[in-house]
Amino acid sequence: MSVETDCICNAGSTGPDGSCDECVAGKYKIASGDAACTNCSAGQYSTVVGAVSEWQCQPCTAGAYCTSGSDKMQACGASAGRYCPLGSTASEGTPCPAGFYCTGGSNDKQACGAGKYSAGGASECSQCESGPDSKSCMDSVQKEERSEDIAVSSNSNGNTCGKETAQVIYCMMLYMFYNM
Repeated sequence: MSVETDCICNAGSTGPDGSCDECVAGKYKIASGDAACTNCSAGQYSTVVGAVSEWQCQPCTAGAYCTSGSDKMQACGASAGRYCPLGSTASEGTPCPAGFYCTGGSNDKQACGAGKYSAGGASECSQCESGPDSKSCMDSVQKEERSEDIAVSSNSNGNTCGKETAQVIYCMMLYMFYNM
């Protein structure tokens, strides 16, 4: 004699024929039924057992990375000139943006200070040249003009980047924008 059951697994659990197990940490299931649990997306993790929503998957913090289905964050292994921003998916991280320097490992990007600049992928910032004909910061600005992370300022002697009035105004506007 066979017995029929009307048992189905609730959200947050899965299994055949009503034999249900909770979704393991790093996975979730929204609907009832016997469908498999879904992995948290790469760049996210969850410590919740029996998660019922993708919202229970949290982004990995800066300095860490998470692969698909992660139940914990892993330390970033980025080399100098790279870092792991919020939501990173791989140990090697991403290149450091212009206007910042990155020392690698689990360290976050750091903005270049006043009088310094960097191109993308830098592990340290360079000093702006001083004097009325200085163009080192302006040249960096022109190369990375579209970068939203660029940081340019006047140098320690009070000289701004570039000799031409338009360049000075442009450089000062960037300095004010990124230091507000």
